[in-house]
Amino acid sequence: MFDPRPKEKREELFDREKELSELMHSLVNYSITVLLGIRRTGKSSIIKVSLNESDVIGIYIDVRRAMRGGRISDEKLKTQLLGNLRRIKIKEPGIKLELTSIDLTDIFDVLNSYGKKRKRIVVLAFDEAQYFRFYGAKVARTFY
Repeated sequence: MFDPRPKEKREELFDREKELSELMHSLVNYSITVLLGIRRTGKSSIIKVSLNESDVIGIYIDVRRAMRGGRISDEKLKTQLLGNLRRIKIKEPGIKLELTSIDLTDIFDVLNSYGKKRKRIVVLAFDEAQYFRFYGAKVARTFY
């Protein structure tokens, strides 16, 4: 039976081996990868399966869940990131991850350190990234 929710296992995908292979290759060979396509064609599924099946430390973030009042909320975005950090059990000495006292760049630094220590690549997958347009001018100060 058809299930419209994004898939997380390769065997749940239909006829997407080429796209899956290309994305998994891109995750480890390029610092930025953008997956584009029309709505409802399986992009989220390809992202999730790629993160689950590759040797990267994958963190999936649905940007829509960070929306509050028509804008991207720093707190909601940090909550998603920190929730994923707890899931992969990051414990770095001397760093306490709390929503109120940590900046997004601090989170990225911790992730980078975590990956380096484990000799693995950390991949942040921002699904529905077009919603970042609602982040406002803060995006330039946070990410650049």
